[in-house]
Amino acid sequence: MPDIQKIKLDFQNLYGKSKQNPEMPEEELRTLFNKSTILENLGYSAIGKDIRLELSIKGKRSDIVCLDDYGNVVFVVEFKKPSDGVELKEHFDQLWDRYVKPLRADFGALINGYELILYRRIGENNKLELRVNLSEISDKDSELIIKLLKKPDYELTKVKEIINYLNKFSAPESRIYLTSDAAREHFFENFKLEEDSIFGELLKKMVKLFDYEYSRSKFLTSAYDFWRKSYAKKPDKVPESWKKLLKGAGLTTGEEDLYKFMFCLETTYALFTRLILAKACEDYNFQGIDFSEFIESEIKGSERRGGTFLVVWGVLVMRLIRKMRRDLVESVFEEDLFYWWTDDFEGLQNNIYTDQRSYEVALMDFSRALAKVLYALYKFDFSKIIGDPLGDLYQKYFDRETRKALGEFYTPKEVVEYIVDAVDYRGRGIVDKRLLDPACGSGTFLVDALKRYLVEAMPLAEEKGWDFVISKLCNEYHIVGFDIHPFATIMAQIQFMLVLIPYYKKAIEKNKNFLLKRLPIFRTDSLIDESKSEAMTLSMFEGGRSISIKITLPVRAGDKFVDAEVIMPFRGEAISEKTGLLNIPEYFAALQALFDTVKEAARAEQEVIVQEKLEINLKIYLQNKEWTRLAGFFMPYGRYFLDTIKKLRTEYGDGRLVKSIEDIILAGLLKNHVEYDFVVGNPPYVRVQMLDEVQKNYYKSNYESASGKFDLYILFIERGINWLKNDGKFGYITSNKFIQSSYGEDIRNFILKNTIISQFIDFGDTGVFKDATNYPCIFILEKDPTKQKLCNYVRVKIPRDDILNYLKEKFTYPSFSDKYVDYFTIEHSMLKGKTWNFMPQNELNLVKKIETISPYTLKNLRNNISEGIVTGQNPVFIVSDEDIKKYNIEKEVVKYVIGGSEIKRWQVSWNGNYIIYPHIIHSDKLKPINLKDYTNLENYFVERKTDLEKRHYVSEAGKEWFELWNPRNPAIFDAKPKIVTPDISTNNNFTIDFEGKWYCLDTCFIIVLQEEFSKYYTFLIALLNSKPLEFYFKQISPFISGGYYRYKTQYLEQLPIHLPKTPEEQALASQIIASIEQILAKVKSDQRASRFPDEYIKEYRARGEEFDAHEIIFNANHKELALDIEKLLDKEFVVKIKGAAPITLDSQTKAEYVKAALTGRKVSKSEKIQLLIPRAESLAKEALAQWQKDVQEAQGIAALEGEINELVYKLYGLDENDKNVIEEFLSKF
Repeated sequence: MPDIQKIKLDFQNLYGKSKQNPEMPEEELRTLFNKSTILENLGYSAIGKDIRLELSIKGKRSDIVCLDDYGNVVFVVEFKKPSDGVELKEHFDQLWDRYVKPLRADFGALINGYELILYRRIGENNKLELRVNLSEISDKDSELIIKLLKKPDYELTKVKEIINYLNKFSAPESRIYLTSDAAREHFFENFKLEEDSIFGELLKKMVKLFDYEYSRSKFLTSAYDFWRKSYAKKPDKVPESWKKLLKGAGLTTGEEDLYKFMFCLETTYALFTRLILAKACEDYNFQGIDFSEFIESEIKGSERRGGTFLVVWGVLVMRLIRKMRRDLVESVFEEDLFYWWTDDFEGLQNNIYTDQRSYEVALMDFSRALAKVLYALYKFDFSKIIGDPLGDLYQKYFDRETRKALGEFYTPKEVVEYIVDAVDYRGRGIVDKRLLDPACGSGTFLVDALKRYLVEAMPLAEEKGWDFVISKLCNEYHIVGFDIHPFATIMAQIQFMLVLIPYYKKAIEKNKNFLLKRLPIFRTDSLIDESKSEAMTLSMFEGGRSISIKITLPVRAGDKFVDAEVIMPFRGEAISEKTGLLNIPEYFAALQALFDTVKEAARAEQEVIVQEKLEINLKIYLQNKEWTRLAGFFMPYGRYFLDTIKKLRTEYGDGRLVKSIEDIILAGLLKNHVEYDFVVGNPPYVRVQMLDEVQKNYYKSNYESASGKFDLYILFIERGINWLKNDGKFGYITSNKFIQSSYGEDIRNFILKNTIISQFIDFGDTGVFKDATNYPCIFILEKDPTKQKLCNYVRVKIPRDDILNYLKEKFTYPSFSDKYVDYFTIEHSMLKGKTWNFMPQNELNLVKKIETISPYTLKNLRNNISEGIVTGQNPVFIVSDEDIKKYNIEKEVVKYVIGGSEIKRWQVSWNGNYIIYPHIIHSDKLKPINLKDYTNLENYFVERKTDLEKRHYVSEAGKEWFELWNPRNPAIFDAKPKIVTPDISTNNNFTIDFEGKWYCLDTCFIIVLQEEFSKYYTFLIALLNSKPLEFYFKQISPFISGGYYRYKTQYLEQLPIHLPKTPEEQALASQIIASIEQILAKVKSDQRASRFPDEYIKEYRARGEEFDAHEIIFNANHKELALDIEKLLDKEFVVKIKGAAPITLDSQTKAEYVKAALTGRKVSKSEKIQLLIPRAESLAKEALAQWQKDVQEAQGIAALEGEINELVYKLYGLDENDKNVIEEFLSKF
């Protein structure tokens, strides 16, 4: 029971602390309020559960919302600063309009630490209940606060209380309309994917129900195992929002628990979103949809002695779903893989009071969670956001992390709108055209198309009615979606339906008998053509040619899933004089009528289908046919199909998966025999390595583009083009990797052979769209390769807001370039090469010129171009001098190592690391060392064995646990000389390792020439670092974020190399080599000078010179050290170092030495540097003089590079115009 005295004392204490600190901000006052026992005494338990912190007007969480267990707002407290200077009641409008009214809170309170004002909401009006100075709060005041604000408790098994609760929301002013930000946020808070949310509770109970049912339900066992085998994909990363839920459900992040959780999550989403659709239809006064009345009727009908059972809630939701299937759209509410939760409720519905399962904890807990969802939904009214806004709310409800983890390829809304615009899906003409998304996911493209279709169909609706338009849209499949995942198709159907509701309502208002049976969104594998599959055979049936299809269903028989055989008329038989059917749309309509008839008979448990009923259903879909002849033709097929369903029911105990069969048959017709005016989408990115051998073989046999290490999106491009009618238009967002990869060659040729490219927008690695495909591109195609049309090409360089609308503006220019994008047009003939290198005509001409004059490519000269070593565990294998000394690691296995960031043009800037290389060449084969022969290394590795063994792929490949994952051949690294380059760089940065010193990590590439070309190393490095070859390379290599390019084998090999042949060319080469030798000498001086004084001290120490050691400790971070020298009176000099103790020296020369040694260094806080300072003045002077000489000698590298560029221009026969093109290009890239 609430403690009146405690509440009174807490308010008095709040007053006292406010008096002591009248300037305390609102959030501090709220914190004091929370730390008191006021909310606890009122029955509220925790922030995030039944207490929510809200953002104030200033954006800080300074207000409190308190809720009951069903997400209803009991009261809101808005806090104000004690010294606010405004009378507290003046803040009423803000409290009322911001919180109380949109959230339909029962009460609203204002508190400033001195005073409490409490209002009651009565409909749209308010009543002042209490205004009290907190220093004078009485027992009576505290008692009133408890009475009004205590957390209400509702009984879910007392019929009168249930009905009273439901009736609370019967008046329009009592409901929450989702038109304000506060109301929508409240909806999300109620049903977000978190442990303590109402949705989270339903999910946890779904998991418990799964555990209870799995061993009992044949359907669940089969459905889950089938889902696990066919659809489940382990997410790359477990979303943070899942982790607490997993723990709360008693699960781990292990694979099996994760799959169970995902299956239950998809089941919960499928159920919940269907309930939202049912509630939204009622709110919109949709004819025949009585969500609330049905629930009340079911509760009242279950009453016994004033009470009911918890399991009634499970039963009534099952019945509600079935009612919606009859009254709204059958396909949206049809039984599917996720309909397993109904199994025990099915058996309970007529025996609730006698069946012992009514007392089963898992069923009761699940029913309680379902009741909470219904209670929470009751308060929301969707009528004012029906259609497009409701669809947007639905999309925002699913967080992106969860979408990604469940395998959906998220497509940003602006991308969808852009693509649908770009394929010109607009105007009245689209009403008679067909659009397909073959990998529709949750339906984003379909919904955008649907909105446009409905707008353009308005004149037709005015003429013939919305029933005609919707029937045309769906039954004649003008907007079609396919997806292989059952969960995705459910989500897409619901989203599609949420937008369609207002128009469907108008259709029924005009035609009371109008009923939409299915939406044209089907679960099917878009890449499989069943007519080419082994699962389909041609046969004779009832005297005509027929197609026999074997469909694997989620019904288990022993260790295998059951194949159901369905026989359908061959297309040439169905569309013929035998039936009077004239085309595919009519055949599709007839099949729908056939499925309707069979399903009705199956649900009524009839032994046969009745021809008269089939004729009635055929008349719903078709007009002006000879009905008896038509029905007679399809009757044998209907009988066979019904027999198949009965067999599934009798032999396997379940005949509920009719939709699985129906989807495959109907989708098979739409995907294998229909052409489309528009194909759009975001196909899945799945590597060929993830496919089984059967799939790979099918794809390679049926797709021209299935070559090499192809990806599924490549096949979707080919299939999408094949779906197009002549003059049809195609728009996808995919990875851009196919434009230059070897596996993309066949699809590039296929595109050019069958289409023209209208637009190609390459976003590279700019990260323009969060969560979109890696390296995305948008491309728009038209199926008419004979058209003479330029391709609009855009390269996006850096992100900017609203990039696609920005591009639309720029398409009005013939070309355009700024810091965000480069845009130009190109001829299709420019894409005829082995790769697609998009470039303006003048750049293309120059590229061809460079290629023509070059008899070689680097591929012709190289012995090897290789990526560096992949360790799989850099922290273990990469070591420092200190590590080597500490563990006394044997020198034979330690090599100098560099990464890409240490490779600069002409030089290596080594950071002091080494690599442990536990491999040797034995009998011309690379093998791991015998670790026992290297005791110290063994000890080092054993200490880190746990980290090394995390590399599961190493052991799976049969390697020793201590091996490098990919050590490469050491001969590559030992080669003298070799050329190295970073794998990612903004510019050409090649250098030579003359000594074979450096082993390289996988952030480098190494070039070793064939023996006959080895004399050209120095000459070649000049070419590789020259402007002409940098220009060429940047035309063929993909750019990535920040202006970087990939220096990988496939691009390096293409570099055109012009070796000197004529005396004139040899003279040029001699000059180039002379300049290179000067550069390398200058680089040596520069490197020596940059490492002052360490490089010089080595020489002096070798001849026995003496030094003093000074330790410097820095107490701050410095990007570049700056030092000052100050002369003291007694002939001493002090070097002042910001952030460190000064150094006092006995001569100015030594002071200058210290300044030269430290100036410009980057240091970290607490870093220690030991600096050796010569004891002899003369030695300090000598060191400084040598350093200054080196600095001087290092000058002039840029001038020499300029000379080399001019010589290379001449060598390649490039004129002044060519030079200008290169210089202009490199100024931008």
